Amino acid sequence: MEYSRVPCEGRPKEIAVGMMLAGQAQGFIPADRSPLTGHEELILARQPTHDGYLNVGVAVFYPPQNSDCLWLDILYVAPEFRRRGVGRELVSQVRQIAAEGGYAEFSIGTMLNNAPMLALLKSIGLTRGLVYFDERCGSAA
Repeated sequence: MEYSRVPCEGRPKEIAVGMMLAGQAQGFIPADRSPLTGHEELILARQPTHDGYLNVGVAVFYPPQNSDCLWLDILYVAPEFRRRGVGRELVSQVRQIAAEGGYAEFSIGTMLNNAPMLALLKSIGLTRGLVYFDERCGSAA
């Protein structure tokens, strides 16, 4: 699996939007979620194939205005690649970006019915909230 950090523009944005729509269809991302603005960044998880790559997951993140946190806005992994560590690695990479970027917090939210996401967050130690999770980073801890 390859992971690439890229701006949310052009083809990467199209891929992220497609994954967001798939997550909405599966009920894991709110149907009324605002569209991506292009000011976000993302990490794409891609599986090399004999003729290119298969896009299997995405983490969309950004620092909210007037905030000292890095917000993981969308985490999506294609169903056939779930439970293989892809989501865990995407979260890990965004957490690392937050810590190395000097943010005071890494934050993420999820829907109450998103049992796989709740289980993932619990498994990596983010259990401070029911629907909202945050973590102090580095020297700000």
